[in-house]
Amino acid sequence: MDEQNRNKWEKTGEWYGRHPVWGCVILFLPTIWFPIVIKLFGEKWHLADANGTLTPFGWFVTVVVYIGVLFVIIVKTAGEKAASNKATGRLSKKMEKAEASATVYAELLLRLRNFSDNKFSTLLTYVKEKDRLEEPLSDIITAPKRQIVYIADELKNIIYSVSKSRQVTVTVAYRNKLTGKKWAWADERYGSSGGLSLEALSTKPNTTFFEVSNDARTANFAYYNSKKEAEQNSHYIPDSKDGKNPNGSIICYYISVPNGFIDAVVSIATYGGMLVADADEKNITGMRETLKDSILPEFESRILHELLLLYIEESKSMQRDKDKVGAPG
Repeated sequence: MDEQNRNKWEKTGEWYGRHPVWGCVILFLPTIWFPIVIKLFGEKWHLADANGTLTPFGWFVTVVVYIGVLFVIIVKTAGEKAASNKATGRLSKKMEKAEASATVYAELLLRLRNFSDNKFSTLLTYVKEKDRLEEPLSDIITAPKRQIVYIADELKNIIYSVSKSRQVTVTVAYRNKLTGKKWAWADERYGSSGGLSLEALSTKPNTTFFEVSNDARTANFAYYNSKKEAEQNSHYIPDSKDGKNPNGSIICYYISVPNGFIDAVVSIATYGGMLVADADEKNITGMRETLKDSILPEFESRILHELLLLYIEESKSMQRDKDKVGAPG
């Protein structure tokens, strides 16, 4: 059954659902045709003679009535089935979405638990090795850069689980006012991985990074399901991993600690496939809302925690350097 005919059956079924009285009247007609219609009005309407025997015209009308009722029964049954199938389809889609959401939240909880376990392990290591540390334990800030990289890895695992792309990259760049507001990678290895330099990302207006991090930004979140479309609209510059034909998605999310003395941009890029492969606008909107409202805020709070520790760590490091320069020698 093609789509056009299916829609007709669905509309028929929905019509009977809205007008059940008419359906009952039509189906009840055969039961009153002979005992009431023919008996009381047959001779007057030339459907039967005085003895109640059907005339040729009466036979014709009777056959038409019964065929019509049979046709209505078939149409009503088929229409109700089509409408039921449509409702079942809607329910199935809702169930699929609910299952997908449950999967995402389960994955999210797992990754956050992994991060908590890793944080505890790092703290425990510092406590156990305190006797071999050159600095007092109170001056140790438990490697915030390493923690940020680990958080980014856990975020990457979630994005990979909900996407069809072959490769996912998650990076975090931060900016500390103490160092003159120069952007730096939390994972220093990323600077030599073939991506655009931080200087290019943060200064070129046609990058997604710049869109969320510049002082005139209008939003702290940008999601482009298609890198190709983002490039065409001056929101993305392909890197060496994209090649000549970018096939993927790009997301940037700006976060900042209160008073803005240290901020960061979380960048998510997929290669070899978009986050929403079918490019359906409803699915893209759903993915955008899931990222913006559910996934990223959970990671934001943990990244901000480590950014604050990183700020303290770098502040102490700069103070020690000043003390060494000012020390008599």
